[in-house]
Amino acid sequence: MTFRAETARAGEDSRAEEIVAEISEKSSDFARMWTENDVQTTGEGAKTIRHAVVGEITFEFSSFAIDGRPDLRLMVYNPAGEADLEKVCKRCG
Repeated sequence: MTFRAETARAGEDSRAEEIVAEISEKSSDFARMWTENDVQTTGEGAKTIRHAVVGEITFEFSSFAIDGRPDLRLMVYNPAGEADLEKVCKRCG
């Protein structure tokens, strides 16, 4: 759970606690995963989104730490293939 890792890294924050409580109340799956305390960070991978106009688009991503700023990470997303790039370009004009 990247969210768990990020909230742990950021330290105690009452707003984060409120969000966790609210989501836990609405989702038993989230509550279970949160109590399992499974902390993971993802350096790279792929994510697929469903765009309302062009359908599914898959992106490859990489995550980078920012020197001197443990509270920040840079995420870079690129279309995973030619078909994904074409869908993104259609939306860009």
